[in-house]
Amino acid sequence: MASYTTEREGQIEFYETFIPRVDPDLDLDGILADDNDGVINGNLLEFKLRVIDLNAVLFQCVKYLSARRLKGKPVPANVVIVSLEDSVAYIYRSEDYLGQIETVYNGPSSKNNSGFTAGKYADKLDYSDQLSAERLVMTLKTDNYTKTHIDENCIVGWAEEYYRLRPDARKEHFIGDSTGKHQVTGEIRQPKISSRPSRPRTPSMPVT
Repeated sequence: MASYTTEREGQIEFYETFIPRVDPDLDLDGILADDNDGVINGNLLEFKLRVIDLNAVLFQCVKYLSARRLKGKPVPANVVIVSLEDSVAYIYRSEDYLGQIETVYNGPSSKNNSGFTAGKYADKLDYSDQLSAERLVMTLKTDNYTKTHIDENCIVGWAEEYYRLRPDARKEHFIGDSTGKHQVTGEIRQPKISSRPSRPRTPSMPVT
């Protein structure tokens, strides 16, 4: 069983172990850029010295994903909850919690999380075992995202992200225009722009 003085110590050791195996070009500052424990490709990570209540920790992650959606950032397909002292990673699918992710939350994501009921995790990996560690590496390499809906809560965030990536774009390029001579579908109806230009992103913002 691993032992750490602080959660941060275990988190850094985890990243130092796994980042070179996932992608040596990944930048730790980029992974930790969004006020959570990290995003690697299509995976949101959350670390605890030891996970006592999976339900509460998953709800904390749901709040992080909700915040990403509001900012116009893609929602990772996987939630990876790491119990550091147990060397265990629990994998959840964010699509199973779409309704909760599309809810707006107030206050710190780490507070008031009791009472949430999570479904069964998709996988549980004891990464002290070599084969399970390799399965975790393969999971962290996946770059998939959960499709979410655009509404009044997140439209500003998506617009800001779009115009940051396309500063030359006009309004109709984002919202669409079916009335003019040159009809434009619009980014919010048919997403094409990636937040990582070198690697296309799975569309994550369909409109209902």
